[in-house]
Amino acid sequence: MLRKFAVVLAVVGTCFLATGCYSVRMAAPGNSDVKVMSPAKSASFKKSQMNWFALWGLVSLTPDKTENVIRENGLTEVRTETKTTFLDAIINGIIFGIVGVNTTVIEGNK
Repeated sequence: MLRKFAVVLAVVGTCFLATGCYSVRMAAPGNSDVKVMSPAKSASFKKSQMNWFALWGLVSLTPDKTENVIRENGLTEVRTETKTTFLDAIINGIIFGIVGVNTTVIEGNK
């Protein structure tokens, strides 16, 4: 009975440690005509960036770079995807989500 309780407690604890309130802000440069790009359309530009968070996602440690990427590369059509990669999951697992990471992929055309 005690062993079953310990297993259930470990599973529930792991679920709590693996979750977070991660949010990534996407922004386009002011006074620009940037459109959202269809998922079916091919992109000539692609960049991945890691986003770091503290306290299970409550505090962002990475400044918003989306606006700079769009401006520096002259993108007029953009799509973004935020995901947890295998490497992100390993990092999050090692440090129990206290400091967490996810990856944002920015794709676009000029």
